[in-house]
Amino acid sequence: MWKYHPILVTVGFEALAFLPFVVLIGYLLSRLHARRPIADSLGSVGLATAIFLNGPLTDPKTLMPTLRLTWEVILLFLVGPILVVAASRARPSNYRLERT
Repeated sequence: MWKYHPILVTVGFEALAFLPFVVLIGYLLSRLHARRPIADSLGSVGLATAIFLNGPLTDPKTLMPTLRLTWEVILLFLVGPILVVAASRARPSNYRLERT
């Protein structure tokens, strides 16, 4: 498969490599923001992405090459923690186990 679809293999391995960090960031953000977890986490991750892209954003000549080379990592860290926070808030809690 790696001979015929190298971009899929590359993106898949990058996702596997960064997945533990995305889950950890999502867990920390869900604990940090208690009132509006998804909106506040989106703001936090968006601010961190803007800080990461501060150099390329100031120079238009380097913006597109940077985004072309790192789009999957930026997308993974921009969307992944928000999905972890949403999944952790969407799961039903079982209060019966806490009462016994």
